[in-house]
Amino acid sequence: MKDILCLEPQKRINSRIMVRIGECIRTIRNLSPNLFHLQNLTALYLKNNHLQRLPPTICQLVNLRTLDLSQNKLRSLPAELGDLIHLSVNPISQHARPPRYISGSPHYSLTTGILSFPPFIPPIAILLKLQELLLSNNQLRILPYELGKLFNLIVLGLQGNPLTKEIMSIYSEPNGTQKLLSHMLDHLQGKWLVYLIAEIW
Repeated sequence: MKDILCLEPQKRINSRIMVRIGECIRTIRNLSPNLFHLQNLTALYLKNNHLQRLPPTICQLVNLRTLDLSQNKLRSLPAELGDLIHLSVNPISQHARPPRYISGSPHYSLTTGILSFPPFIPPIAILLKLQELLLSNNQLRILPYELGKLFNLIVLGLQGNPLTKEIMSIYSEPNGTQKLLSHMLDHLQGKWLVYLIAEIW
């Protein structure tokens, strides 16, 4: 079951997770460490608060697909934000079904005494990443190059931040989000390759 947590001031929480925080939340300045234990979260909305920093432990929420941090007071982002990577398994095999054979059935040879099997479709690993990152109307001047690892990012909100002209120039181009991610990835040190290979294997 997908979990969604919405933390906005003066609004009732509408959440499908078994966590009760209260019906009304004051403006948030700091995030509780307990939040990062909710590893089944797929969407986290923290817009319109007074957050000044995002803890590096954000990378523990490996199932996040949407993260809304717009309209806060963030001055920087942790490099760990680029580590929101999760290795999942194709739905055809996630329920521990037996191998799916392409055709035929196992064959036993009375002559050789060998039991042979037809080819089967193995489980397929899927590398899941953040798809929507909303950072508009903060105080960001720079972005960590590690964001370039989020190659599945579809929506990136950067408007209303005092970012460099270079970043905003790339971002404002057609297909600017992907171009900006490629730009940051090109500048990222090669150490991330070791991490990515370790995640895959």
